[in-house]
Amino acid sequence: SLISYGPCQTPTLGFCVDRHDTIQTHKPEPYWVLQVSVDTKDEKRLNLEWERIRCFDREVAVMFLQTVKGQTEAKVISVTTKEKQKEKPLALNTVELMRVASSGLGMGPQHAMSI
Repeated sequence: SLISYGPCQTPTLGFCVDRHDTIQTHKPEPYWVLQVSVDTKDEKRLNLEWERIRCFDREVAVMFLQTVKGQTEAKVISVTTKEKQKEKPLALNTVELMRVASSGLGMGPQHAMSI
């Protein structure tokens, strides 16, 4: 039998194979994360975030840890606030409602429609 790969399927298949090969040859690398929390004068605890997030050199991570541990005071240089809004979910049509109720809640179609 003949399998036809169209002009869109061939590059897509190539992307999939490249991604699969990348995942298969991935070698995990250890890293360290600096997590700092500070108690304020008004007895609130603040979790500080590090811009670099991860450090791949253990000695550098230990150096930063010792530097932070040795401090008794901190100075706030800037404050960033973000307002987050969660979009309301789209309404479901009857077919989608039954599919979601079946897969997510384990309900049969009759039960989902009777609620």
